[in-house]
Amino acid sequence: ALPAELFGSQICPFLYSAALRYLARVCPAFCLALRHAPEEIRRRGNNLVCWSEFGGGSQVELCDAAVALGGGTWHPGGVAVADLPLRDRSSISFRFVLERPCASGDLLLGITRCFEDSSQIALQAALDTGYCFIMGRELAPASIFFGGRSLRCCYSIGNGEGPRIDYGPRPRILRGGRLMKLRALGDWVEFQVLDGMVQAHDNSGYTFQWGARLSEGELWKPTVAWTGSRAAIRILLG
Repeated sequence: ALPAELFGSQICPFLYSAALRYLARVCPAFCLALRHAPEEIRRRGNNLVCWSEFGGGSQVELCDAAVALGGGTWHPGGVAVADLPLRDRSSISFRFVLERPCASGDLLLGITRCFEDSSQIALQAALDTGYCFIMGRELAPASIFFGGRSLRCCYSIGNGEGPRIDYGPRPRILRGGRLMKLRALGDWVEFQVLDGMVQAHDNSGYTFQWGARLSEGELWKPTVAWTGSRAAIRILLG
């Protein structure tokens, strides 16, 4: 049997999800021990999604690529994009979990459309606009998100004009939506993408379906942005 200290402060807290999964695959004893490890480590081993692109003051948690950290600045704030592709024919859900609360500042959570034929330099320039990236301002792409002080559910079309309030999928019923702010450790909001439709619900029971949709041929990815916040956000498959 493997020593319990392996899952304490010595080794596993410093391993990425991919490393935990590799060790579990090649070492049956490690796999068995992982099943009885602390919840935090088991969750990391099960995760298949990581944060891959960063801008403004955001960064990845050094020992866990599924956790992104805000830099605490108000402007430009920060933004992080995950490596989970979303398309109009996708049937997938993912969850943003508050890993470390922060009393100040705001979060914006949702998805952004990938640039077509964009160079890495152009992408980084857009990411460096921070929270403007998810709000559709300046160099930003199209987005579907909620958050900020108003907690409204919004979208942008990626032309630099900024966010618009989303009134849901029924054009004759103007009903804007809000989701709850992630305040306490473990608070979460889960997004579902199904045949182009985007819907979210949170741990408080609030639900909203956007009228904005993913179109054929588009590629989107989960995105979080910070302004004035140092909160840590974990991304998990739903």
